[in-house]
Amino acid sequence: MKIGFSFGRCLRDIVTGEVDYDDVVVLVTRTYMDSVEDIADVVDQYMDVRHYLGGLDPDVCHQTAIKLWNDGKIHQPRVYGQHYASRPEGLIWMDLFPSVTKDVNPMVQDAWDNYRMTLSLAHSNSLPTENVDEHVYKR
Repeated sequence: MKIGFSFGRCLRDIVTGEVDYDDVVVLVTRTYMDSVEDIADVVDQYMDVRHYLGGLDPDVCHQTAIKLWNDGKIHQPRVYGQHYASRPEGLIWMDLFPSVTKDVNPMVQDAWDNYRMTLSLAHSNSLPTENVDEHVYKR
């Protein structure tokens, strides 16, 4: 499950198959599209940008963008007068982390701990914070 942070780049990844559509929870974008009709203009503008939609099939891009809209997978803080904080440079997608409850299976807890350790080794400043109360993890 993924959250995307760039309408054009995320749309590109979905259209090219790099990211499966069904894995997308939401795109948090800097666009300002009031209605589904506005999508065509934005997609058309991005068709001329190489690292956005340049070189891709325009019809597939339009269809996919409309599907994202109709499925409620596009969130635009600007539409609500908010400007969200900038994402870290180069971050286009973020994987959602599993929710861990107090009744977690010990094997699941070990897998979660191993994942967090591996992530910390790969990206020393990207370690996710605990997503439940501290007392859940006491051993």
